[in-house]
Amino acid sequence: MVGYLFRASLNERFFSDTVVISTRDDTDDSLYAILVRVLELFRVAFRRSIPLRGGVAFGSWFELNENGRELFTGDALLRAYELGESQQMIGICLCDVVRQRFMGRPLFSFPSGAVVIKDYPVPLKKGVRSNRAVLNWPAICEQELKMLKELVPVRLAQHFYAFGKPETLPEEVMVKHENTIEFLKCVG
Repeated sequence: MVGYLFRASLNERFFSDTVVISTRDDTDDSLYAILVRVLELFRVAFRRSIPLRGGVAFGSWFELNENGRELFTGDALLRAYELGESQQMIGICLCDVVRQRFMGRPLFSFPSGAVVIKDYPVPLKKGVRSNRAVLNWPAICEQELKMLKELVPVRLAQHFYAFGKPETLPEEVMVKHENTIEFLKCVG
């Protein structure tokens, strides 16, 4: 990725199947740092055959660390959770504020010239679609995608073999793979 030097410090927390990334402020450097880190985490997870869904949101954040116990909450966390959980495809959705800030002043670009953020009708539960901004993760996973050889749901599901053979996966999981293939064909 082509960009600029940044000075933001990220605070990352990993627990269960969740990664929470926050910054101390809402500067362009912080937005850049979060988006670059999310793309890198996505690339590494995809390379290791871990399907990710997630959300990046802007908003209030509160954390408390007392006697080694942590509590964190805020509308940014809740919005990011909703963005990630509601989508029925592999990918990272962005809240409108993040999209507007990035598009107002693009902080980096891909060497290939591919867009970093794309508006896309994201499939949600019950067959509904919502026009959302998504990170163009295929632009950083080109090598891994080439290894799939053909873009069909079964091949994508086989990439994530540790989570079950395609024929044993629940229908709702295969639908996520189908929707992801549709997304890949749209951005490809």
